[in-house]
Amino acid sequence: MFFPTLFDGSQDFQSRMQRKERLLALCDVFINEGEKKEEASKKLFKIEVALLNMFKPKNFIGSTSHEVAFEKNFQMLCHSLNSHTNENVKNMTVLETYSLLEMLKKQEKKNE
Repeated sequence: MFFPTLFDGSQDFQSRMQRKERLLALCDVFINEGEKKEEASKKLFKIEVALLNMFKPKNFIGSTSHEVAFEKNFQMLCHSLNSHTNENVKNMTVLETYSLLEMLKKQEKKNE
């Protein structure tokens, strides 16, 4: 991960670990036969249920939807970052955008 400090939540870590366990269980389902395959299937099912229960579904309908909020936040971020660069942020790659954001955070810490 290029910018772990921006995505360091414990829920994110737990989700990554669960997804890793899910992939391993899925491999066990494909590789094993008989009773071992059934055990792996049960384990896979439990992991998938845990992953599905980990996050609450977002509202994607209406003016207060998650999609609208995401778009507004993106636009606000672009306007904020545009004031610190000569380049149009919307034309920058994801890596360039997060690099700029991380650089600005470091500068802000130095100024405090």
